[in-house]
Amino acid sequence: MDLLQNTARIVSHTCCFLYVAAATVLMQREGTEIMRKLMSLILAAVLAASLCSCGGGSSSTGPEKPAEVTTEESKQEAEAAPAEAADTNADAADPAQPEVSGEAQKAEEAVPEQPTQAEEIADKYTVSDLPVEGEYTIFAVRNEGYTVSSTEMEIESTMSLLAEGTGSLTLMGDTIDITSWSSEDGAFNLSLADGTVTGGNARGGIIELDIYGTGDMLLIYAQEKADTSSYTLLTIDEVKEQMAAAEEANKTKLDNILDGIDPVAGAHLRYQRRLDALNTVQDYDVYAKDGVYYSARTTKVAGAESTLVTFIKDGKVYNLYPDKKTGNYVTDLPLSVTNDNILLMDDLFSEMRMASVRTDQVEEDREIEGASFPAEVYPQTEYSPETVFYFAEDGSLAYCYTAAPVIESAAYVGDSLYTVGSIDGEVDESLFDISAYTIQE
Repeated sequence: MDLLQNTARIVSHTCCFLYVAAATVLMQREGTEIMRKLMSLILAAVLAASLCSCGGGSSSTGPEKPAEVTTEESKQEAEAAPAEAADTNADAADPAQPEVSGEAQKAEEAVPEQPTQAEEIADKYTVSDLPVEGEYTIFAVRNEGYTVSSTEMEIESTMSLLAEGTGSLTLMGDTIDITSWSSEDGAFNLSLADGTVTGGNARGGIIELDIYGTGDMLLIYAQEKADTSSYTLLTIDEVKEQMAAAEEANKTKLDNILDGIDPVAGAHLRYQRRLDALNTVQDYDVYAKDGVYYSARTTKVAGAESTLVTFIKDGKVYNLYPDKKTGNYVTDLPLSVTNDNILLMDDLFSEMRMASVRTDQVEEDREIEGASFPAEVYPQTEYSPETVFYFAEDGSLAYCYTAAPVIESAAYVGDSLYTVGSIDGEVDESLFDISAYTIQE
C-alpha cells in the first residue's frame, strides 16, 4: 500500500484515485468471483466520491531539457494519506435500513485514530447475549476510514452462520456456501466455497469483515437485534465533503501557490535568479498557455548582458534571439510534455512542483535579504539539496532558495536565490507570434 500511495502522490498531487487503484490491485490479487463482483460495486461508489472531491494539478517527472535549458530531477519521496473520518454516536438503526446522518460532524467521543480492529470493536461494544451464529444483513461499508451506508452504495448482502460452523453468503442475489467459520475472543474467520479466506471481528451481533486483512476495506454486518448506534453512516456527498475538507486542511502554502497556476488556461511567472557562485543574475519572464511556452531569460554577468528566449509550440523547441530576430530549431518534445506540464521546462516552477510531492517539509520563520518570512523548509535528501520557500503576508511566494546541487558534478553552480516578482495568469499572447524571426531549421 505504501508503494501505491507514493506512486499515486507523484502521478497526481491530489491522490484522487488512491482508493480505486488500491482496491483494484487487491481485487485482481484475490481473483475470486464473488469478491470481484463486490469490489466492482464498491469501486463505483468510491470512484464517484473521489473524482468529485479531487483538487490540485498533476505532477510529473520533467523531461530532459533542450539546449540552454536547465534540466531538473524529479524527487522520489511522497506519501498520500487520506484523512481518517471520526465516528460519532447515533440513534440505533435497523441493520437492513440504518439511519444515515444528515450532515458530517465531529465525534463527541472520538475513537482513537487508526486503532487495531480488535481495539476498535472493543471500544464500541460490550459482549452481548447474542450468539455469533445467526442471520446477518450488511448495513455499512468502511473504506480508508469512511463508513458509508450500504443502502447509499446500493449494496445488498446477507450472511447466515450456522452453529455447526458452516453457512452461506448472499451478495446481490448470488449465494455462495460458507465452508467454515470460527470465532474466538472476538476474532472472526471465514472460508468460502470459491477459496476466499477472510477474517475480521465479531462481537455483540455485529461482524466487521476485513476482506483483505489490511483494515482498508470492511464489510459490516449486523443481526436484527444488534445495537448499531455506535456507527455514524455517511452519505456519498458527505464523504466528498470530508475528503475535500481533509485535502484543504492538509494543503501547504506551496500547494496554494501551485493551485493558482494553470498552464492550460494561461500562466505568467516573472522572477530573478541569483547565482552568487557564478557571479551571475538571470531575469526570467515566462508565459505558458494551451501547449505554448515562452521563456525570456536575460543573463547578466561581468558587466555583459544577453537575452535568450526558449519557445515551444506544437511540440517543437526553438531558441530565439530577440536582438537579432533570429532563432534556431532545437528539438521535438516527447508527447509526455503536453499542455498541463509544459511549465516543468521552467526552473522555478520545477523547484515548486518537485517540492510539492514531498511530505517532509518543516514550517518555520527564516530570514532572507534582511527580513523575516514564514517559510516551508524541505531538507536535503540523498538526491536533492535543501529548498526553502518564503511567503509574504498575503500568502504569495516572495523567495525560493535552493542550496548547491547534491550531485558533485553540478555543485559548482552553488546556491540559487529566486526573487519572485509575480505569479499570475496574465499572458501576453503577442509573444507567441514568431513570424518576424528568421528560423534556422
